[in-house]
Amino acid sequence: TVDCQNADGSVDPGAPAQAAANGFAANQSGAWYQPASSGQGMLFDVRPASADGSDAGLLLGGWFTYDPAAAADDPTAQHWFLLQGDLAQASAGSVEVPIYRVTGGRFDHNATHNAHAVGYAQVQFSACDRGRLSYRFDSTGLAGAFAGKQGEIQLQRLSPCEP
Repeated sequence: TVDCQNADGSVDPGAPAQAAANGFAANQSGAWYQPASSGQGMLFDVRPASADGSDAGLLLGGWFTYDPAAAADDPTAQHWFLLQGDLAQASAGSVEVPIYRVTGGRFDHNATHNAHAVGYAQVQFSACDRGRLSYRFDSTGLAGAFAGKQGEIQLQRLSPCEP
């Protein structure tokens, strides 16, 4: 465990890491990418289910990507999507979670509340350093240039696995 030092100098004891459950482990957290498409990838935060069943666990993912092929480029051509869902239905390292797109907002200003569900992703970890993201976007305008797109990305962990 790692203790957390607060801004006021006080220290909160860290919680012990949860044991792996349903194929999801805390050591799967970190940066992931597809070597053939460097410059884009995923940042996962994995919280496995609790042993007593009181917490189903959680998967959070930030997905940084670019405009899809044949799409008109926006001024920056960069997109962030969020993956977020509990692990209640996880099995053998695989779970389906919603894909969210957040639009608008500016740095250091009031937060926007423009998060829109735009599809689903199947996240599957086959090892602590190998995984797959299968995705399908809705055919709505909220999905932007990604509307109706689907595919699969083979993922590799950027840094070595930690115990």
